[in-house]
Amino acid sequence: MRTPSRTVVAALAESPAAALLARLAATQKAAAVMAAAVAELTPDLDLTQPGRADLHGGTLLLNAPTSAAAAKLRQAVPGLLALLHQQGVEVNQIRLRVQPGGSAQSDPDVTQISVEPETQTEQRRDAARRFARELAARLPDSALRRAAERLQQKLDAQSGR
Repeated sequence: MRTPSRTVVAALAESPAAALLARLAATQKAAAVMAAAVAELTPDLDLTQPGRADLHGGTLLLNAPTSAAAAKLRQAVPGLLALLHQQGVEVNQIRLRVQPGGSAQSDPDVTQISVEPETQTEQRRDAARRFARELAARLPDSALRRAAERLQQKLDAQSGR
């Protein structure tokens, strides 16, 4: 006997992931409510980006890109809490932390260039070619094996072999 078909939403609602999805939805709602106010304080912080906000229980954790942004947000916490409560979002506390490495990545004027000797580049290319060849040899005939073979061919063409 076949089981009746269900929508993806219904299947997820009954799965172990339901609590995680509810938490994600609550986080997104809180981020959307605060987005305009936070953008005025710190234009380099977009709360709608993944990893910038996390609501767990009644505590909202905000990951600021710089310590200066965290300081501005820390001063605005009472107003942000009031804004959340006005919109019906249940948040009891807002915690802030500076996301490691966030300042260089959030500044569009900063360009990081890594120059490595040609021998290291060639060694990495050779290692990638060996990996693709070994992977293709170990896999059964499948789409994944064909993808590994295409990768090997592409790497061979780049190295001129």
